[in-house]
Amino acid sequence: MVDAVAFKYRNNLAWRDVPDECPPWQTLFDRFTHWARDGT
Repeated sequence: MVDAVAFKYRNNLAWRDVPDECPPWQTLFDRFTHWARDGT
């Protein structure tokens, strides 16, 4: 999960453009938003 979020930012991709090997973009977005809110 962390690798997928890092991949998204390293490659300057939109959430919807993450590769199919990654979890669904909605899951990544929700998890990232949660981590950002709690300071993770």
